[in-house]
Amino acid sequence: MYILDNINKLLERENITKSKLAKELNISASTIYSWWDKGVNTINIATIIKLSEHFNISIDDLVYKDLSKSCEEFIETQRLRDKQMIEEIKQIIYKYENL
Repeated sequence: MYILDNINKLLERENITKSKLAKELNISASTIYSWWDKGVNTINIATIIKLSEHFNISIDDLVYKDLSKSCEEFIETQRLRDKQMIEEIKQIIYKYENL
């Protein structure tokens, strides 16, 4: 599992601290710091879901994918998803403008 390494990588990418992440997820900073001391078994599923949503990444990728090796690929995938969403939104807007 890569979750702790991936959290570090994502924090670095977003330029935020563990303490700031704790505030944004509404959990204590000591809980986040304890993950590195006590191991990944202390991260509950609700928090993994929050992390996934916060970083806009699938749970599978957050837990099982080594993002340090594929950071560029990951960023490009996110860009493509964003472009696809924008195109879908444009199509919806165009559809409703022309009713």
